[in-house]
Amino acid sequence: MPDHTKRADPARENARTDPAPADWSPETLRAALGRASEWTIDYRRRVGGFPVFPAIEPGQVRRALGDRPPREPDPFERVLADFDEHIVSGLTHWNHPGFLAYFSSSTRAPSIVAELLIAAVGVNAMLWRTSPAATEVERTAVDWLRQAVGLPASFSGLILDTASTATFTALLAARELAGTRVRADGLAGGPALAVYTSEQSHSSVEKSALAAGLGHRSVRRIAVDDAFRMRPEALEAAITEDLARGVRPTMACATIGTTSTGSVDPVEALGAVARRHGVWLHVDSAYAGPAAMVPEQREHFRGWEAADSIVLNPHKWLGTSLDCSVLLYRDVAPFRESLALTPTYLESEDDEIDLMDIGLALGRRFRGLKLWMLFRCVGTDGLAGTMRRHIAMAEAAADRLAGGGVFELAAPVSFSTICFRAASGGDPATEDGWNREILARVNAGGRSFISHTELAGRYVLRLSVGSVHTEERHLDEVLEALHRAADELSPGGPGMNATSRIRVVAALLPGLALAWAGCAAEAGSTQESSVVPANAEVARERADRSRIKGEEGAPLRVVEISDFQCPFCRQFHEQTLTRIDSAYIEAGKVSYLWIAYANPGHPQAFVSTEAAYCAGAVGKFWPMHDILFERQDEWSGVPDPYAQFMEYADEIDIDTESFGSCVRNSVLAPLVLRDYTSVTQAGISSTPYFILGDSVAIRGAADFGTFSSAIDTLLVLKGGGTP
Repeated sequence: MPDHTKRADPARENARTDPAPADWSPETLRAALGRASEWTIDYRRRVGGFPVFPAIEPGQVRRALGDRPPREPDPFERVLADFDEHIVSGLTHWNHPGFLAYFSSSTRAPSIVAELLIAAVGVNAMLWRTSPAATEVERTAVDWLRQAVGLPASFSGLILDTASTATFTALLAARELAGTRVRADGLAGGPALAVYTSEQSHSSVEKSALAAGLGHRSVRRIAVDDAFRMRPEALEAAITEDLARGVRPTMACATIGTTSTGSVDPVEALGAVARRHGVWLHVDSAYAGPAAMVPEQREHFRGWEAADSIVLNPHKWLGTSLDCSVLLYRDVAPFRESLALTPTYLESEDDEIDLMDIGLALGRRFRGLKLWMLFRCVGTDGLAGTMRRHIAMAEAAADRLAGGGVFELAAPVSFSTICFRAASGGDPATEDGWNREILARVNAGGRSFISHTELAGRYVLRLSVGSVHTEERHLDEVLEALHRAADELSPGGPGMNATSRIRVVAALLPGLALAWAGCAAEAGSTQESSVVPANAEVARERADRSRIKGEEGAPLRVVEISDFQCPFCRQFHEQTLTRIDSAYIEAGKVSYLWIAYANPGHPQAFVSTEAAYCAGAVGKFWPMHDILFERQDEWSGVPDPYAQFMEYADEIDIDTESFGSCVRNSVLAPLVLRDYTSVTQAGISSTPYFILGDSVAIRGAADFGTFSSAIDTLLVLKGGGTP
């Protein structure tokens, strides 16, 4: 036996240098955490200002990082500065509100804090003994999720990194349950196995078959119907054929929320086929599974309670940070039979499940904490509310796309995912190229990021709403960018759409909307404001800018709706007004009014200007203007704010009958119609902001040429000529 008591070589001992401190001092850590937390808060505040996808070349970030590790430590502030300059600038910003590609993996604030605490305690939850609380928090959080989505108590589970790992783990359990004795004997000489999945399922199913040693040829891609759902009769036929050939059916994978279209396989019918043949049923609901928390979406999940295993990803739609994928199962035994292996040094007599026995990994992160904290800090109602809002936003965007005369839906809208393409009725190859160019143009703009897929052999654009940071205005931006790109890149060349009378789509400028409406201005009152801003200078500027300028009977009225708190908007306002003064107002062609709101991008902001004008007709412009300004949170978030405007009119003693008639009959009122499709079917071009008739809405004129061209066109249509 070797002598383990032999001392080390004294020469080597003497050659050693004094080691650096093992870790930061508490003071250094506190300072670094302070800087990191301030950076984090600032980043979340400014992430919308980054291009979603970075304009960099492959290898650019690596060159900036250097080719050798530093021998001496750098101060954290320098490291953080390099991180901000060289790394953040090279990120695709998944937390950007314009990130609408793939399935979003945005991060809620509680998950950020949870990740810090996970790193702080640094536990390994492989055994109950190695971290009892981590194991029990994980099991509790998983069970809370199980309850929230309405699955029976017969399901339990654990948290893995991604759905790919979850599906692979389920396939290993199914393989063992199929009686193949792979654990003991390996695959050699065993029966041929088969895995069944839809033509639309995620690639992780096929990848799992490769990793499990089954091979490409084991995967049966089952045909789908016109709505891209797996056909139960096709699954039945495939299993029957395999049984006749001596192939052993092993697992069928149904999907609720497919990757391309969000389609929902008929799980109940597929489950009946699987049970009839003794085949393991796995349900991939990584994207859509959490939506079962929304009562009105529960019908899409009928039959999943009969599955053998289900995967859901809280790091997609719920907003936990990557990675957090929950694998649920009805029976743990097949999982343990396929993977459990406990060496002597890990044996224990604790009466508790060791989660390392259910998956491939031995070391396990404390992932359960961020899911537990998510439920504690947001609650199931809050989580369901976010998903409900995303679904409504996607449905509204799909209506606008389908009704605009340029795009058509390529698949039924499912959950919060839209598949669409620009269609001209021409050559399919030309159309596919057009759509590729549209995608590239929109993504190159930096404000939005969408993806693509292929359906029925055609190139299709794809948009999915899932970020906790995405609001309606971000959908407005991407729809406007899509229409602008389609118009500019059209195979027929850019120009006016004959069926639309007018379509002017200008470049996006955040926080500013300009609307030109072809109707005469009502007189605005100059009486004192009922809501006075605290800053006297701001109050004077606001009052000056909110008066009607020019002749009230001018052929054209210009209404500028902007964000009063935006310095850029003020600068743009001054430049715009100067040009209008010299070119149009002095010539008697245009009257002008500026109104400020915090949410100028919403269509409701346009119709609110009519409320101010109609009040101005009876000498109550300022009282109405200031109520609208003060209470904008009440009306800017509802589809039709007419009822609120009527209440305001009653408060300031306006004849509600004449006021209501004025607002309802205004040229801007149709902007708040709940059904955009009914408007676009009338032949009006669907841009995010549009006005019926001989009018045009432009969001942020990028140059005065675009601006003046729109005014000139409208003046000609109204018979007012041009200056």
